[in-house]
Amino acid sequence: MALRNQPYLPLYVKDFRSDDKLSRCSAASHGVYILLLCILHSEQEYGKILLRQKERQNSNNIKNFADVLVRMMPFGVDEIENALIELVDFDVIQIDGDTLYQKRMVKDG
Repeated sequence: MALRNQPYLPLYVKDFRSDDKLSRCSAASHGVYILLLCILHSEQEYGKILLRQKERQNSNNIKNFADVLVRMMPFGVDEIENALIELVDFDVIQIDGDTLYQKRMVKDG
């Protein structure tokens, strides 16, 4: 059975708590990140979110992803955008073109 069909997220607590990259991020980014992991867990392609054509409103894909994620999280769009910038800057998550992904989840999936 695929990981995305499981009712739980395989969160490796020791890895999460000792991640040097994540530890450099703000508390707000931690909150956005944990909810992002939950969203990535349920995506069609495990660990990845793809922007659809109509979601590409401007040339800044971080802003585009924030606009999509604001409908799935209890945070404001600016808070999500700032967290995504920080998470990308510290290489906790990656954005490649129209794809946002978390390397470990993609590998595990």
